[in-house]
Amino acid sequence: MLGRLLENFINQQSPPAQRAGVFYNAYSMLFSSKDHLIKSSPLAEKSILLLMTIAGQGACGHENDFRKAFAALEDSSSRSQSPSTILSEMSTNPMQMPFKSIYHSIIKTDPDVLMLPLLHLIYEAVEKKTNYSQLYILLTILLILSQDDVHNENSHKVTISPPAWFTERIIRFVTLGDLVMLILIRVIQANISRHRDIYFHTTSLAILANMSSTIIGMHSVVAQRLVNLYELISKKYSKLSKQAEMTESSPTLSLDKPNHDGVNTEHDVTQEMELAVYSDLIALLLEIINSVLTHTLKSNQQLVYALLHRRAMFSQFRLHARFSELIQNIDTVIAHFHGRLIEADLRTPSVDDILKLIDETGLRWAPGNLKEFPDVKFQYEEETEYQKFFVPYIWSLVYQHAHIYWNPTKAVLLYLLDPDFQISHFTGSL
Repeated sequence: MLGRLLENFINQQSPPAQRAGVFYNAYSMLFSSKDHLIKSSPLAEKSILLLMTIAGQGACGHENDFRKAFAALEDSSSRSQSPSTILSEMSTNPMQMPFKSIYHSIIKTDPDVLMLPLLHLIYEAVEKKTNYSQLYILLTILLILSQDDVHNENSHKVTISPPAWFTERIIRFVTLGDLVMLILIRVIQANISRHRDIYFHTTSLAILANMSSTIIGMHSVVAQRLVNLYELISKKYSKLSKQAEMTESSPTLSLDKPNHDGVNTEHDVTQEMELAVYSDLIALLLEIINSVLTHTLKSNQQLVYALLHRRAMFSQFRLHARFSELIQNIDTVIAHFHGRLIEADLRTPSVDDILKLIDETGLRWAPGNLKEFPDVKFQYEEETEYQKFFVPYIWSLVYQHAHIYWNPTKAVLLYLLDPDFQISHFTGSL
C-alpha cells in the first residue's frame, strides 16, 4: 500500500482529458482555481494526504505498522535499474524507493517552489503573533531539509526577488538561502522579545548551523542581522550574568538562605536556567560564524565587513571559559583584515573601497590560519509525544485539500492546532 501511494506521488499523473466524461468536467469546474498541484495531479495529492495520515496517526498505545514500514524504506536511487523498473519492484519489495524521485516531485527542480510557501507561513506566524503551534511543525520541516547539504548548496545558488509578503526591508535581490536566514533571524529576535520558547531559539539556530558550511555570497543585510543577533543575545547574557553575581553576593538572595516560601530559590533556579540557555545561544552563534569563516570566507566579504565594523563586541568574551576558543578564530580574521586596512591607509574610504580591499586580501587568505572545529550539524530527533503537534497539522491539511466534506463544528483537532481556528478558514473551497 505504501509503495502504491508513493508511486502515485512520484508519477504525478495528470487527470483525464476533459472529454473523459461528465464527472470530471464537473470536478474541473468546481476546483479549477485550486493550486497547481491539485490541477496537475489530484491523485498524487490524495495519495500523499493519505500517506501522511496513516503514517502519522497514533495507534492507541501500540506501534503503528504503517509508520514502521515507512521508516524502514531505503533509498533505491543509487541502483542501476531504470525508474520504471524500481517502481515496479516496489510492490514486491516495499522496503525501497527512489528518494531522488520523491525529492524531484516535491520541488520540481526549483527549491523555491518548496521553500517560499514554508517561509511565508513562518513569517506570517511570527509577524501576526498567531498559530505558534503550527510554527513548531514548520521549523521542524526546515530543520529536516537543512540536513541535506545539496539542498543547502542549491538554496544559495537560486537568486530571487523578495516576495511581496516580506515587508521588513526593501531588498532588490537575494538568494533563497539569504531569505531563509533573514526569516530565521527574525524568528529568534521575535521569540526573545515575546514568546521566549526555547524550541524556537534552538531549532532556528540549528537550521542556520546546518546551512553555515555552504553559505556563499551572504547579503550585506543578512551579515548585519547575524552580527546584530549576536549583539542582542550577548547583551542579554551579560545582563543575566551580572544579576546572577549580585544574587550570589547578596545574603538575602543566596541559595543557601532562601526565604520560608522558597520564592528566592525558585527565582534563582529560573535565572540560572535562563543564563544557561543564553550561553548555549551565544556558543551556537559563534560556531555558525566560525563555520562560515572556516569553509567559505573568500565568498563572504560582507560577513568579514560586518565583523570589522562591530569588532569591539567580541572582545568581552576573549577570556570566557566557554567562548574563548570560538572567539579566537574571529579575532584572527578581524586582526588580519583590519591590519590590511591600516596598511592601505585609505583616506575616508567608502563601503565599496573597504569591500574591494577585503576581496583582494581574501584571495591571499590561507584557510590554515584558523583553528578547525568539527562541522556543526544537527538532526531532528522526534519527540515521544509527536502526535500532539503533527496529527492536528496533518488533519488540517486533509481538511483543506482533500475536497471531502467534513462537519466543521466537530473539527476538534483543528482547534488544538490553532485555538483561534475559524470555520470560515477552510470551508470556502469546499
